[in-house]
Amino acid sequence: MYRPHIIFRIQIAVLAATGILTFIFITLYQPLTRRAKETDQSIQTVWLQLANLNSKFKGGLGMDFQTCAGNRRLAAKSLSAMQKAAREECGRISLAQEWRGRILQPFAFMDFNYMRQQLIQELQQAAQSGNVALDPSVSAGAYPDYQPNQSNTAQLWAQLFISDQILRTAVASGVKNIKSATPLPVAVHPSLDDGRNVLDEHCLRLELTGTASAVFNFLRSLPLRLEELKALGLPASSETKPALFLKRFVIKRDFSDPNELSLDAVISGLAARDLEPQ
Repeated sequence: MYRPHIIFRIQIAVLAATGILTFIFITLYQPLTRRAKETDQSIQTVWLQLANLNSKFKGGLGMDFQTCAGNRRLAAKSLSAMQKAAREECGRISLAQEWRGRILQPFAFMDFNYMRQQLIQELQQAAQSGNVALDPSVSAGAYPDYQPNQSNTAQLWAQLFISDQILRTAVASGVKNIKSATPLPVAVHPSLDDGRNVLDEHCLRLELTGTASAVFNFLRSLPLRLEELKALGLPASSETKPALFLKRFVIKRDFSDPNELSLDAVISGLAARDLEPQ
């Protein structure tokens, strides 16, 4: 049997513990309980909104982990296909290997001038063989000449090659007369990734006349490479012909000769900037 003073101490301890627990319950437990309940309600509301949105948005149905993994594989295949297409397109528009080598080498005026004169002579011979009349201004105007203040000499080689390919294509198509060929300012195309200038577009305004079939064959030949020209039975102008682009054109009928058309077109070719010597 406990003594009275011990029993009294036990009662005091029990009362103190009860008071402490009551204080904890009122000041800590109940506020946390209310906060948890409010949080549960918020989460439940958001979940219901998400479920409602998922039911309305048909494209998001079935977006489980398996579907996401399948979409990831599909995206990887799409990326691979786009990279392959980009490589093929680069191959279509790239300059011939011989000319790329000239761009990479230090510029030599004697080599450039010799090549320019040689290309002009070859064009005149091809035009004479194909009964194509060349205005004297065509050779002098279409083929770029070196200027003492020329800053970007790599562009000269690219412009020389592209202008020559455009004129060769016109001659091979059998047009009747090339009246004029005027180089236009170089258009620079930046990269979408970092804004660097990566492509130079060399444009040539060409005025010519010829039969409807010759003009049509010329326009069809512009974007085609050698093997594609042969497959379609079109005359091949050069083994190193790149894909050329028709930016704009106007065709008029010659009323003095109903069988002939007059073409005024702007044609361009692309040269990659990363080929230029650093």
